[in-house]
Amino acid sequence: MLLCTAFTFVLHPSSLLVLALLAGSWIYVFLMRTTPLVISGRTLSEREKLIGMSAVSFITIFFLTSVGTVFFSALSISIALIALHGAFREPDNLFIDEGETQQGFMNIFAVPAVPTTVASAV
Repeated sequence: MLLCTAFTFVLHPSSLLVLALLAGSWIYVFLMRTTPLVISGRTLSEREKLIGMSAVSFITIFFLTSVGTVFFSALSISIALIALHGAFREPDNLFIDEGETQQGFMNIFAVPAVPTTVASAV
């Protein structure tokens, strides 16, 4: 899932640039800035900075740019690939006893044989 998301973002460099700018602004506000943040003469607390940066990031990602669309398309492609992998996975033959042989790739569609004890009782 991570590789698919990374590949999708590499194919959309503008979204990668927006995410890099947002990450840079978070790093500046919380790590590099040593003086308190003052807006209109009011000093902002850490909680207010967190809420403000979260709101700015949310609005930027989902309303001002196509980063949200790129992310959700990568997520849906990843989920589709996982479902496709799971559909072709055959867990019945993972633990084969010594006397058994593998039936084949598509044996999940084969009709199971009716045991003789059940057939004679009917």
